Amino acid sequence: MRLGFSSLRASRFIGVLAACALAVGSSQAQVTISFENLPTGTLVTNQYPGVTFSSTPGKVNFVMSSLPPRFICTGTSPAAPSCTEDTYLDFASPVSNLHFGAVQANCNCPVADFRVFVQGSLAGTVSLTGAGGLSYFLPVDLSAYHGVTRLEIVNILSAPTEGGVGWDEFSFNFDTPPSFCLGDGSGIACPCGNTLLAGNGCPNSHSSGGARLSASGLSSITSDTLTLIAESLPNSPGLYVQGDALIGGGTGITFGDGSVCLTGAIVRLGVVFASGGVSSYPSGATPIHVAGAASVGDLRHYQLWYRDGAPFCTPATFNFTSGTSVTWHP
Repeated sequence: MRLGFSSLRASRFIGVLAACALAVGSSQAQVTISFENLPTGTLVTNQYPGVTFSSTPGKVNFVMSSLPPRFICTGTSPAAPSCTEDTYLDFASPVSNLHFGAVQANCNCPVADFRVFVQGSLAGTVSLTGAGGLSYFLPVDLSAYHGVTRLEIVNILSAPTEGGVGWDEFSFNFDTPPSFCLGDGSGIACPCGNTLLAGNGCPNSHSSGGARLSASGLSSITSDTLTLIAESLPNSPGLYVQGDALIGGGTGITFGDGSVCLTGAIVRLGVVFASGGVSSYPSGATPIHVAGAASVGDLRHYQLWYRDGAPFCTPATFNFTSGTSVTWHP
């Protein structure tokens, strides 16, 4: 089977991108959960769309502190707060860019572990042990994790050494829709005017809703588990591509049967054959930060350039997924 990505065509693709070094930009709607406007003692369960708070059987989550900043703790009842029990958050859709604050009650030595689940599987544990020295509020940054579906806050040190750890001001982004190169009319129009499903790229011969790209795992230089996942593809080869800038702030230009948004320094990461309409990278190959030569603090953008040989739209035989952006952490 021919791969369909000759060096001449790849060179043309990279040349097109390099000639379009325009503004960088991407956006997702941030969700912020604040407890400031809830009365002390309010039970916290599923008041927030897409997020459910729970705890160990027999315990409840409730708002503490009569004055702002108010925060949540878990205990036997609002009348007997302890902030020493486990707290769980389940997200209806995967989230990224997760931040919140740890609030310690009686000392400057917060102790707790965060078990982070990505797409339902445990992806890592982050500990606050030894993170003392702050008098009240400790920011917790879990933005290196992509596709978080559950967060467990466990192993909280109990009184009398510490009065427990509460949680304040959660913020995150739902991962849908992807942030750029969409075929839903929010960016540049698809080549044949066949705009359909929100959040995906332009339609292809396999899916009238187009193909989408998402990220899952940990974008960490020292613990890189990041995986790029493309869905709704023809069963054909595709080239995963990285760029360090976006064309038109992510609106892109038409190319083939779709639109492309990557520009700047372009890196061809690897070719993967789709099966069952899905492919992923790296799938055991070189980690993405190595293949893409990414460093701490780098913002990188990704798309899949895939072959679509069936007669469809223009005479071209290729298309693009929607895109996703990742910041690389230590």
